[in-house]
Amino acid sequence: VKASDASAGDFPWTMSLSDPVLEATVEYLIELATLHSEFVETRCSLVAASAIYLARATLDVRDPTGTIWSKTLQYYTGYDKIDLEDSVKRLHSLQVEACDSDLRRIYDKYRKRMY
Repeated sequence: VKASDASAGDFPWTMSLSDPVLEATVEYLIELATLHSEFVETRCSLVAASAIYLARATLDVRDPTGTIWSKTLQYYTGYDKIDLEDSVKRLHSLQVEACDSDLRRIYDKYRKRMY
């Protein structure tokens, strides 16, 4: 994040993450990653960017041009789609398996959140 470029309220994901479902999905995916050994050595910024990408893909959130990962998100995170590919795939695998795994409690925690 290039803090010198904008104030906190001007970041591009602020508007997108104002959607409580999208925000909760990102939080859920990050929590899955933090509790799985596969992500221990993964940069936190990469996990966060991957969670944003996967949450947007899961909920079909797209920018006005129809893309999930916009140039604006790429600019502010420092990651392009190719950088995210492996991490997103691993995170998606956790997402798919969460309801039937040791991570079931996290799945239940976010499934019960009210909006």
